[in-house]
Amino acid sequence: MKRFALMLVVAGLTVAGLVFVTQAADAPPPRVERQDSYVHTVLTVQSVSRTARLIPSYTAITTTGSAFANDGSVILHCKNVDDSDSTLTIDAVGKIDGLTIADVTAVISATTGDIFIGPFNPTYFNQTNGNVQFTSSVTDNDTTCAPLKIPR
Repeated sequence: MKRFALMLVVAGLTVAGLVFVTQAADAPPPRVERQDSYVHTVLTVQSVSRTARLIPSYTAITTTGSAFANDGSVILHCKNVDDSDSTLTIDAVGKIDGLTIADVTAVISATTGDIFIGPFNPTYFNQTNGNVQFTSSVTDNDTTCAPLKIPR
């Protein structure tokens, strides 16, 4: 076994100064499934093309949660027309050296907020079903999102 120090950046969150012990190359990373008590609405991932124009379709996000299929090349484009800020919370599921990775949050400004966030590393954000789960703090369907698959 080898020991090494690593600085890791996950969706804008920096984790530094951790010491890792390597394992066999064929050993899969540990998986953690978040057990939420609500059902997530699964959004359709839309593909961005280099050769064709895409006019995204947006879906209202509520506090009960949403999800999208993720292969590591999907970003979220979210808008907020509510009169208050909306906080988007993306559920992290991975662990590093036994430590739980914190959820990622992004604030979308009131009335004209417009953000892009992602892509999301499947190791740290995919549930066992391959979906990324997220919620919004705005409760009246004024936050909308479109998951967009970017070309590689």
